[in-house]
Amino acid sequence: MLIPSAHAMRCGNNLISKGDLAIQVKQYCGEPFWVDRWYDEIVFGEDTDFEHRISNVIERWVYNLGPNNFMRFVTIRNNRVVNLETGDYGFNPSLVTRECDSNDFSLGVTAVEVQEKCGQPDSTSRRIETVTNPIAPGVRQRTTVPVDEWVYNYGPNSFLRILTFYNGNLVSIETGPRGY
Repeated sequence: MLIPSAHAMRCGNNLISKGDLAIQVKQYCGEPFWVDRWYDEIVFGEDTDFEHRISNVIERWVYNLGPNNFMRFVTIRNNRVVNLETGDYGFNPSLVTRECDSNDFSLGVTAVEVQEKCGQPDSTSRRIETVTNPIAPGVRQRTTVPVDEWVYNYGPNSFLRILTFYNGNLVSIETGPRGY
């Protein structure tokens, strides 16, 4: 579960704050362990002679700082830091076991947190959805997000676990047929 951070994140002797450039984050913190990416578009005066569209790229960078530190989540919109959050303790990817139970996590956890507990899924698929929301009179926001489905197969004595992520966050846990 993500918790909003204070207004900054420390990487070594450097601080990352809202408004900083993405390249500064990489310079100070290195490459992220995991990246989720989605898009939105704000439309002003839709279907008028003065329609104006602004497209944005949004990324959530995850820094896995190991089992003794909390994971850090940096949201970047159009190359600028817009949000900083703290997650659960990090992990050593080489020590991840595939012994997980869907009761170990709750809706809203991130894909990287599930991967930490469950390892790589046996099957994945991705679709893209677009959602339109009015945000002011004559202004709409269209958000295009990935929807990922992960399937874990724990063998013939267990049921398949089907996890659905919307924009990198767990939104559904289903039990499928027996594994194989």
